[in-house]
Amino acid sequence: MFINDPPQHETIQQFADQFKEVDPLAFEVYVHFLKTSHELISAADTHFSEFGTSPGRFLIMMLLKRWLGKGLTPSQLAQKSGVTRATITGLLDGLEHDHLISRQPAPQDRRSMIIHLTPEGVQFLDTILPTHFSRVSGVMQHLTISERHTFIQLLKKIAMGIPCFQTIPRIDKEEPPHQRDGNRIVQEATGSPAPEE
Repeated sequence: MFINDPPQHETIQQFADQFKEVDPLAFEVYVHFLKTSHELISAADTHFSEFGTSPGRFLIMMLLKRWLGKGLTPSQLAQKSGVTRATITGLLDGLEHDHLISRQPAPQDRRSMIIHLTPEGVQFLDTILPTHFSRVSGVMQHLTISERHTFIQLLKKIAMGIPCFQTIPRIDKEEPPHQRDGNRIVQEATGSPAPEE
């Protein structure tokens, strides 16, 4: 939606003139946020493909690096990465084929498997991480330290509003939503108390 051709302010205002529910500035922020997210994900895909991997494979390996020596079960990896067990199984099959991870029976229950990074997997991460961290720093280079801290807090506030996509907030007909406190909309959508400023 509007990824490559975001609507200009005038177009958004036309929507606002037609639909009283439109908060022009909120919609403009939302569209630009989606566009930037799409561009970032696309750039990350290209970045990881240079190393013959993918964001999903990289995430699994980084989780295993955090638990180096202990390992994680497939269900733990699915929970920590936010994907389905079926997706995890596919990722693990590929990583095992490339000798980057190993499956070992769990000591307490040999019917379960524990996933570990192999020495080749550790070496692979050690090879690509300097470039990865350097590029991440490059993405954020135009934000000051203060802006980065502020941005983290703003992202947390945006995340609080995501449940509004799963439910319809109660909106008073006589009061356009962009004239109301945004925290009240979040509160009505989630059923949680509005956060303090």
